Amino acid sequence: MKDIHVLSFEGHNIRDVSQLVNAVNYVQKYDRVIVVINAFDQTRNKLLAITDTAVSGNLDAAHALSDEIYDLYYDLIQKALESHPNPKNTLILETTDKKLEEYNFRLKKLLSYADKMHSHQDRWVDSIVPIGDQMAAYVLSQTALSWGILTQYVEATKLIKTDNEYGQANPNTMSIYQHCSSLETLIENGFTPIIGGGYGISLEKSMSLLGPDGLDITARLITGALEAKSIEFIS
Repeated sequence: MKDIHVLSFEGHNIRDVSQLVNAVNYVQKYDRVIVVINAFDQTRNKLLAITDTAVSGNLDAAHALSDEIYDLYYDLIQKALESHPNPKNTLILETTDKKLEEYNFRLKKLLSYADKMHSHQDRWVDSIVPIGDQMAAYVLSQTALSWGILTQYVEATKLIKTDNEYGQANPNTMSIYQHCSSLETLIENGFTPIIGGGYGISLEKSMSLLGPDGLDITARLITGALEAKSIEFIS
């Protein structure tokens, strides 16, 4: 499948609705494409700060900050859909809201663990930070549906397998290449897979960060696995 294109989006550059719509329009240029994206705006830094807040014992404040992240993603897709009328928008927004609430619930549960432990552990941080990448990929995939792009959100942990070196996990390339075959099936069926970049799942079945260049690592691994025609890094 040499004609597949992989797009790697720096999500931190998506700060408002116009930038989210621009990303959707960019994806729309391609017929056979896989999108990898990480957390919007300053979400990653906020999640690290929220973890610090929880560890320090201020769980209520941490939960309030978690709600702010939920609001950011919900407001972005709500405004995007308002700018692009489509009969399916009500269902798209309801589905997205439910998913964002699930992520917010999981984040608060992890923050409660951090509060009880009163100490930083890479394994817990690696479970918290990817939530922003998951939210971004899901919101982009749902927004694109309103534009008529047949997208499919793909959870990165189904593809990206790593060791247990939390914070700087090493990918298991052979396993990843095997699991990425599922993306070929999606593309053959007319879907555009959208994946959160920068993390995977460890041998212990916990989420694991690939390090500071994790987004690019994810995109390159997928490109190699599918022998894609091109890879484009969009900042």
